[in-house]
Amino acid sequence: MATDDATTPLLNPSARGTKRFQLSKWTPIEVLVLLYFLAASCILPVQQYYAITVIAEQHNVSNFINHEEKKCHSPSTNSSNNEKTVVDKIEEESSQFLMYLGFCSTFLSVIPILCLGSISDRLGRKFVLCFCLAGLLLKEIIYIIVIHFHLSLYILYFAQVIEGLTGGFGGMLMAVFGMTADVTEPGKNRAFRLSVVEGTASITFSLATLGMGYWIKYGEFYFPMIFICVVTILTIAFCVLFIPETSPMQGRNETFGLVYFFKCFRFYVLPSPEGRRRKLTASVFILALSGAAILARSSTLTLYLLKSPICWTEVKVQIFMSVQTFTNWVAAMIVVRILHVFTQDYVILVIGTLSAASASVLLAFATKGWLVYLFVIVGICTATVFPTVRAMMSRQCTAAEQGSLFASVASVELLFTAFAQLTYGGVYKASVSFYPGLVFLIMGGVLFLVLLISIALFRWMRKENLNIQTWQVIN
Repeated sequence: MATDDATTPLLNPSARGTKRFQLSKWTPIEVLVLLYFLAASCILPVQQYYAITVIAEQHNVSNFINHEEKKCHSPSTNSSNNEKTVVDKIEEESSQFLMYLGFCSTFLSVIPILCLGSISDRLGRKFVLCFCLAGLLLKEIIYIIVIHFHLSLYILYFAQVIEGLTGGFGGMLMAVFGMTADVTEPGKNRAFRLSVVEGTASITFSLATLGMGYWIKYGEFYFPMIFICVVTILTIAFCVLFIPETSPMQGRNETFGLVYFFKCFRFYVLPSPEGRRRKLTASVFILALSGAAILARSSTLTLYLLKSPICWTEVKVQIFMSVQTFTNWVAAMIVVRILHVFTQDYVILVIGTLSAASASVLLAFATKGWLVYLFVIVGICTATVFPTVRAMMSRQCTAAEQGSLFASVASVELLFTAFAQLTYGGVYKASVSFYPGLVFLIMGGVLFLVLLISIALFRWMRKENLNIQTWQVIN
């Protein structure tokens, strides 16, 4: 059995300094997450395949994403050089457009998230949730207008800017994780609840993208966007009516200033007893680099699987990515629950990073369908990295610091992911004609760096035996 150190708060009760939400009262966070991700994840395949379809039509290629495997849009020995050039141009332009489209909202959301983190600690999580949802709704309305009236693809950048300035995906997750920390005690229970919340998000993502893949199979994009917009409106209504405020909301009457902006980074700058700064810094780099190598590969992986030699149809790609996400997060919840009986968080972290790194390297050399499926099996523990590290970091902070902590994590994670999308898109565009798997080899190298940092964190935690002394937090 594992020692009980992982269930012991690193801060004494007096250091928390605020009245916590009633832990006995269940908060329907998972329901909110399910509704939000049903909308947010459904828009991703619409965004990707609508852009690819429009760009292909600009090159006089119709139904590009819906080809049969025997008629794969890739050069064969009997293909003309002209056909090869057209297909490569479509893939290069699609990769570049999706790369900058994703970067736009991701990069712009970093600053708002830092502000929203401190705001959520003072004004509550619910305000931040509604603010982020409003931005998503505005983005969806713009997408509907562009698709219905066949407007320029570049107008979609305006939609991404609005989402980014309202916090976007990262802001929503920051508020949700902060709320989860509010309603759970530090330790293994929090780690498991974070796994369930993040698992709910990812499983919803997998099922929603699968269903949306079938819906847009024949180039239908307008009515799926109407459905997504309705779901977002229902999510806002559910948040307003059924989600209670969980934040301690310290300093509600204090004036907002730069000091609250920089509070998000004090964890990594100010000296602290028992090596908190060192462990938090290592942990945030693990999350940031893992996100850059795992979360940023979606668009590139889609193009990779559509291209020869894998040459899958759009629907098959959606099925694969849905099954991968579903199995990874079901496995993550099971692994976290079982291994916590025998070991500590940092051991689970090392297992997860090793699984992720090995799978990415395997994908770089996948030229057959069975190798792509093997990639899923090898990477089965990949998803354990994220909830495990978040729980380890949350346990080292007070209740009043949770919003600022998760804001700093989300901003750094999104910043790394944004630049990773640019880098991977550029690498794929440059190497698609001779070695499209190169980008996944680079991701594997990043994940092996994460593995080294995880092992270092493992050694620090093991050396200290997680025997943390009571100490006062520097406010």
